[in-house]
Amino acid sequence: MLLVLSVAGCTQAGADELYGVDDAESGAEFRKVATSVLRRLNPPCTLSSSPDLLSQYETLSSRYSDIKAQLVNFSWGVDLAIAEADFELFRSGIHPECPPLDYEGADEDVEQNIVELRGAFDRFEGLVAQQHTGATY
Repeated sequence: MLLVLSVAGCTQAGADELYGVDDAESGAEFRKVATSVLRRLNPPCTLSSSPDLLSQYETLSSRYSDIKAQLVNFSWGVDLAIAEADFELFRSGIHPECPPLDYEGADEDVEQNIVELRGAFDRFEGLVAQQHTGATY
């Protein structure tokens, strides 16, 4: 919670304004998509020990870090910090009963999550690209 409060008061690079209501409203869709990425990138249970499947998460996690770095000096960097803090707060309150590792059908479930994650990433990266090509920060 402290992270969100401290980040919300940050200024944008080169701007005299603080992150405000207009920024929060315009960042709502971005936070929604970022949260979708975070949920799929950080599932509450490890279902498979398949190195091929797990490496796909590592690749996507690296892409996420790259996008996060691009947003540091923009209002959506604040929105991403808010989405991350909200996600961590949500995760801290859940304690799922996880199925056994590599249960029958686990690889298919993980593959489905990766397909959904890639779709969420496409939307996430599309919003970032759109932000960088013409929207005001």
